[in-house]
Amino acid sequence: DGGHPIGSAASSVRQALCCYTPHGIFPQCVIWLPNASMFRDRFPGWLLTSMTATIIHLTPVMRDVAQWAGVRDVGRASVDRALRTGRSPLLVVGGQSEMFLSKSWTRDIDVHRRHRGFVRMAIRHGVPLIPIFAFGEHKVMDNVYLPRLQNWCRQRLGFPVPYLPYGRWLLPVPRRTPLTICVGAPVFPRTKNSQPSREEIEELHARYFDALEEMFERNKARCGFPDARIAWAN
Repeated sequence: DGGHPIGSAASSVRQALCCYTPHGIFPQCVIWLPNASMFRDRFPGWLLTSMTATIIHLTPVMRDVAQWAGVRDVGRASVDRALRTGRSPLLVVGGQSEMFLSKSWTRDIDVHRRHRGFVRMAIRHGVPLIPIFAFGEHKVMDNVYLPRLQNWCRQRLGFPVPYLPYGRWLLPVPRRTPLTICVGAPVFPRTKNSQPSREEIEELHARYFDALEEMFERNKARCGFPDARIAWAN
């Protein structure tokens, strides 16, 4: 989305913090996107590391599959390590807060913007933020819709219970829904700072979400969602 492909010889951006939106019920795309041939062809040389919730890495079988695919824990230490070793973390910045608000039956797509940790990390390492929007992610699956109870459980247990995802035939099977991934232009921090001030964080945070919204509005019609709108949650 604008400029030379990130990671190409003609691009000045070799590393970034990649921000995927929205979370949906289970953002499988975050796992397979770095390994998709179309994505690698479009962004050659861009070394992505997918980051997922800690609960994934504590659950048998799910943990093994995720780590076999190269996925790492989204904790601060893992993100910092990926950036220090020249890789570009790919994470869902809305986190689990978006999960229990996600619903396929409305034109509103819930996007949380209360998190600042990813912005702070970008300033500390002097890398840009890359907005990525997955049109159709919220259509893939639904969950039992009990947001107040799920939020309470997430705060105390680390995971939104009840978690009963369903898709095709009301089973935990993803719906056959096209996904169109839009990758935006880099949003650069004003300066690299190992101890960013609150003002620096808020300024980059605002510019990032302005860029995300602009990309969303500009592309939603041609991606098949002309009536969609972002429902911001802070």
